[in-house]
Amino acid sequence: MTKILSNPLRRACVVGLFASVLMTGCAGYSLVKGGEHVSIGSMSVQAPGDWNHWRGGDGTEFWTLDGPALQHILFVKGVGDDEAPWPTRGDRETVPKFRKGMSAIEISELVQATLANEELQNVRIVDLKPDTFGGHPGFSFTMTMTSKKGLDMKGLAHGAVIKDKLYMTIYRGAALHFFDRGLADYEMIAASLRIDAGEN
Repeated sequence: MTKILSNPLRRACVVGLFASVLMTGCAGYSLVKGGEHVSIGSMSVQAPGDWNHWRGGDGTEFWTLDGPALQHILFVKGVGDDEAPWPTRGDRETVPKFRKGMSAIEISELVQATLANEELQNVRIVDLKPDTFGGHPGFSFTMTMTSKKGLDMKGLAHGAVIKDKLYMTIYRGAALHFFDRGLADYEMIAASLRIDAGEN
């Protein structure tokens, strides 16, 4: 928590998140120390450096260095058929749903549509390719987008469908400085991730 609230700019960037907590139930930050192994649902990862871990009352889990508006890693923890990939603050009637049997292209479009539902603008998927995720065959892709307030952002996602469930990590951040600041750590986190698909 100390890292996130270390200066006025970063404090200002998390105000909106704390407002949303009032609507989603109990939630809070904890510090993940460098080298620590962490279980997130049926996924396990190792932190290469210190990160702040948010666990929301709606089941959302993400890590951030400087505050979620600046950069964060979202964990998609085994989404089943006809479920939203993650809780959003957008229009619940139009939230896109995961369908078993989706291809990597369709999943990238699902992520694109879900981000657009959160009122991110000009979301573009770039460089979709086969990859390994959690020790399983999967995919990765990069993204560009613009926040509602006009902030240019970049993203990088990894994922796999295992036993008809979708697992992903989605890293996004401000294109100026903050995306690059956490990128190397994110890539190590994604590479360290393992999935026990026998658990929920």
